[in-house]
Amino acid sequence: MGAAPLTTDSIGSALRALRDASGLTGDAVARRASMSAGKLSKIENGRTLPTVQDVVRSLSAAHAGAQPFACHAARAVGQPLDNGRKATAKGGGV
Repeated sequence: MGAAPLTTDSIGSALRALRDASGLTGDAVARRASMSAGKLSKIENGRTLPTVQDVVRSLSAAHAGAQPFACHAARAVGQPLDNGRKATAKGGGV
């Protein structure tokens, strides 16, 4: 029984949740991340797999870090984080 893999849906959901939390629009994050709004939309809606560079640029543009992203992604696939605690809606487990 292995860990559930991250999917385009879980990655996109995590990025969208962090963007929403930042209060920025998709257009603003896309502009700051040097990508089209259409590409960001496809990533956030799970229609395309982002590159590592896409994820890093999106996180930076939304003023979020890798740790909040990992928490949202872990919650999306229902997996425990490295410390063995499940991610929670309050961002716990990190």
